[in-house]
Amino acid sequence: MLFELVLRVGSAVCDPTRLDVLMVARENADITVGEIAEMLGYNVSTISRHLTVLQAAGLIERRRTGRRTLVRARADRFARITDAALACAPTRTRAAAVTAIMAALPRG
Repeated sequence: MLFELVLRVGSAVCDPTRLDVLMVARENADITVGEIAEMLGYNVSTISRHLTVLQAAGLIERRRTGRRTLVRARADRFARITDAALACAPTRTRAAAVTAIMAALPRG
């Protein structure tokens, strides 16, 4: 189970666009999908696909309010994992992300 979590999170953050989306979500609580798309210069459907992967990895949460979908980083559960993954941003390699995530996970 721990290995699956590491693989899911590592796979989610190894993509440069997803890592950028995660950084924006982390820095802007309750940001809309459209705002993320505008900030990063992508269309909404592209950002939505990346958010689906990040949500499946447990790194973000989405909630609907009327016609808007708000996004926020899951700092409550994955703060250490998120920090470790974001620390890999300059290298953007799967190996670096997995190594950092493994080091951040609680032992025992």
